[in-house]
Amino acid sequence: MLKERLGKAALGGMVVAFVGVAWMMLDAHAVQDWRAILVGIAAGAAWALTTVVARRTT
Repeated sequence: MLKERLGKAALGGMVVAFVGVAWMMLDAHAVQDWRAILVGIAAGAAWALTTVVARRTT
C-alpha cells in the first residue's frame, strides 16, 4: 500500500507473531477462548490500518 520494503527485522517479527498465534491455537483451552484471540487479531489489524492511513495523509 505504501510501496515500502520490509526489512529483515520486520519480516522476522511477522513470522514470530504468526507462529505465536498458531502456537496459542494448539492449546485446547485457547481454542475455547477463540473470541479473545480474534479480538487480538482485530486490534492488530486496526493498528496496522491506522498506521497506513496516518502515513498516507501526512
